[in-house]
Amino acid sequence: MMQLFGDSLLAPLLETLLVQVSGIFIFRRLLRANWTVSCVAVGCIFGALHGYGGAALLKLSLTGILLTAVYVIEKRKSGKPILMTFVTHSIYNTILWMGRN
Repeated sequence: MMQLFGDSLLAPLLETLLVQVSGIFIFRRLLRANWTVSCVAVGCIFGALHGYGGAALLKLSLTGILLTAVYVIEKRKSGKPILMTFVTHSIYNTILWMGRN
């Protein structure tokens, strides 16, 4: 049960705040990158931070790009970027957890 909590709630919340929120801020505000470059770069950082290589790195980077795209889309339309990214990530991780258990 603790693994489900960590995988499905804690990790998505921390990763949303530390990767998507801070990453987009750094790429958009500090580096002045456009939305697309920022989204792809942050997504690849998300993948790399998980510490895998090969196919797993590619899969996690694509997942990161998709999660970052959720954040960017919500941010650009003045929606709820943190909440929507967290919820999307949480659902994704819960489905993965259920498949493993």
